[in-house]
Amino acid sequence: IKPSRKRKRKEPHPKENKGLNGGPSATQSEYTEVPLGCLELPNEGALSPNNAGVSNETSSLETERFEELPLCSCRMEAPTIERLSQQAGNQCMATESADG
Repeated sequence: IKPSRKRKRKEPHPKENKGLNGGPSATQSEYTEVPLGCLELPNEGALSPNNAGVSNETSSLETERFEELPLCSCRMEAPTIERLSQQAGNQCMATESADG
C-alpha cells in the first residue's frame, strides 16, 4: 500500500505591502539609501595618517610598538600588550588563556 499524496495548495497572489506613498512599507525595507552628500562625514584631512594634531614622532613610536608584537602561528592574532607582558611568552594563544 502506497501512502497517499497530499496536494500542495496554491497560494493566492502575495499581497504587496505598500507604504503611504505607494512605495514599499518601512517594515519591509532593510535599509534606506541616501546620497553621499547627505552624510555628515569629517573632512578628508582628518582621516589621513599625517594629521597636524598628532606629532609624527609619537605615532611612529606606537606603530613600531605594534609591529614588533609576535603573531600566534595558529590563529594569526597579535596579542595585546598586557597579555604579552603578563603571560603569553611562547605559549599558543588558542590553547592558553589568562583565565586558565
